[in-house]
Amino acid sequence: MDVYLTTEQSYDGCVKNIRAIIDHVTEEFKTPEGTTRVCENFAIDESTLDKRDFDYFLADIWTAYVQYGNRVPMCEQFDDASESIDTLMAMA
Repeated sequence: MDVYLTTEQSYDGCVKNIRAIIDHVTEEFKTPEGTTRVCENFAIDESTLDKRDFDYFLADIWTAYVQYGNRVPMCEQFDDASESIDTLMAMA
Protein backbone atom coordinates (compact mmCIF):
# COMPACT_ATOMS: atom_id res chain seq x y z
CA MET A 1 0.00 0.00 0.00
CA ASP A 2 1.36 3.42 -0.81
CA VAL A 3 1.92 6.25 1.63
CA TYR A 4 -1.04 8.27 0.36
CA LEU A 5 -3.55 5.48 0.86
CA THR A 6 -2.11 4.60 4.25
CA THR A 7 -2.21 8.15 5.58
CA GLU A 8 -5.71 8.52 4.19
CA GLN A 9 -6.75 5.71 6.57
CA SER A 10 -6.20 8.05 9.51
CA TYR A 11 -8.56 10.70 8.16
CA ASP A 12 -8.75 13.05 5.19
CA GLY A 13 -7.12 15.84 7.16
CA CYS A 14 -3.83 13.96 7.40
CA VAL A 15 -3.39 13.92 3.64
CA LYS A 16 -4.55 17.54 3.48
CA ASN A 17 -1.95 18.61 6.04
CA ILE A 18 0.88 16.78 4.27
CA ARG A 19 -0.19 18.31 0.96
CA ALA A 20 -0.26 21.77 2.57
CA ILE A 21 3.35 21.37 3.75
CA ILE A 22 4.54 20.12 0.37
CA ASP A 23 2.71 22.92 -1.47
CA HIS A 24 4.09 25.51 0.95
CA VAL A 25 7.69 24.34 0.49
CA THR A 26 7.22 24.31 -3.29
CA GLU A 27 6.01 27.90 -3.19
CA GLU A 28 8.73 29.01 -0.78
CA PHE A 29 11.42 27.59 -3.06
CA LYS A 30 10.33 30.02 -5.78
CA THR A 31 11.99 32.95 -4.00
CA PRO A 32 15.35 33.41 -2.30
CA GLU A 33 13.61 34.63 0.87
CA GLY A 34 11.30 31.62 0.91
CA THR A 35 14.23 29.27 0.38
CA THR A 36 15.96 30.85 3.36
CA ARG A 37 12.85 30.32 5.51
CA VAL A 38 12.65 26.63 4.55
CA CYS A 39 16.34 26.15 5.34
CA GLU A 40 15.88 27.83 8.71
CA ASN A 41 12.82 25.69 9.46
CA PHE A 42 14.71 22.47 8.77
CA ALA A 43 18.10 23.66 10.10
CA ILE A 44 19.76 23.29 6.69
CA ASP A 45 22.88 25.16 5.63
CA GLU A 46 21.48 27.01 2.63
CA SER A 47 24.81 26.86 0.81
CA THR A 48 24.53 23.07 0.69
CA LEU A 49 20.86 22.91 -0.34
CA ASP A 50 19.88 20.95 -3.43
CA LYS A 51 16.14 21.52 -3.82
CA ARG A 52 15.62 18.24 -5.69
CA ASP A 53 17.32 16.29 -2.92
CA PHE A 54 15.25 18.16 -0.37
CA ASP A 55 12.05 17.05 -2.11
CA TYR A 56 13.12 13.43 -1.58
CA PHE A 57 14.00 14.18 2.05
CA LEU A 58 10.57 15.71 2.61
CA ALA A 59 8.82 12.71 1.06
CA ASP A 60 10.90 10.39 3.22
CA ILE A 61 9.55 12.03 6.37
CA TRP A 62 6.04 10.71 5.66
CA THR A 63 7.31 7.42 4.30
CA ALA A 64 9.37 6.68 7.41
CA TYR A 65 6.48 7.46 9.76
CA VAL A 66 4.17 5.16 7.82
CA GLN A 67 6.73 2.40 7.26
CA TYR A 68 7.68 2.18 10.91
CA GLY A 69 4.15 2.19 12.28
CA ASN A 70 3.93 5.81 13.40
CA ARG A 71 1.27 7.02 10.98
CA VAL A 72 -1.35 7.68 13.63
CA PRO A 73 0.88 9.77 15.93
CA MET A 74 2.20 11.71 12.91
CA CYS A 75 -1.31 12.46 11.68
CA GLU A 76 -2.44 13.44 15.18
CA GLN A 77 0.51 15.84 15.55
CA PHE A 78 -0.27 17.42 12.20
CA ASP A 79 -3.93 17.69 13.15
CA ASP A 80 -3.00 19.45 16.39
CA ALA A 81 -0.82 21.86 14.40
CA SER A 82 -3.22 22.45 11.51
CA GLU A 83 -4.35 25.91 12.62
CA SER A 84 -1.83 27.53 10.24
CA ILE A 85 0.93 26.69 7.80
CA ASP A 86 3.46 28.06 10.29
CA THR A 87 2.40 25.61 12.97
CA LEU A 88 2.35 22.77 10.43
CA MET A 89 5.84 23.66 9.26
CA ALA A 90 7.04 23.64 12.84
CA MET A 91 5.84 20.02 13.10
CA ALA A 92 7.42 18.90 9.82
